[in-house]
Amino acid sequence: IIHSGYTMLLTAKILKDAGARDIYCLAPFGLFDADNTLEKFDKAYESGVIKAVFCTNLIYSRPELSQREWFSDVNMTPYVARIIDGLNVDESVGDLINSTTKITEFLEQVRIGEYFDDVGKK
Repeated sequence: IIHSGYTMLLTAKILKDAGARDIYCLAPFGLFDADNTLEKFDKAYESGVIKAVFCTNLIYSRPELSQREWFSDVNMTPYVARIIDGLNVDESVGDLINSTTKITEFLEQVRIGEYFDDVGKK
């Protein structure tokens, strides 16, 4: 969860100082609800510390968050719908929630480098 972003931005800064080139921040829930959190991420993006932030759409996001160039909302609707559907028909949802399976399937479908290059150009 990103609340204030303190830990994430501190970690990103340490990684950048250690020579990391592109830093992508990922969190299931992006609250960004502490004082000046959006401005701190704006500054980190503008100074090149972070390249992008990805959060799911599983919670409400403030409208001003979606206007940020560095923010990408990850749509989880198909996965939640599929889990609900599986539960309704007494199907095992183990494979549906197995992150290794999902990542493997994703990597087989997408040239990940091209995706991240496009995100950075928004």
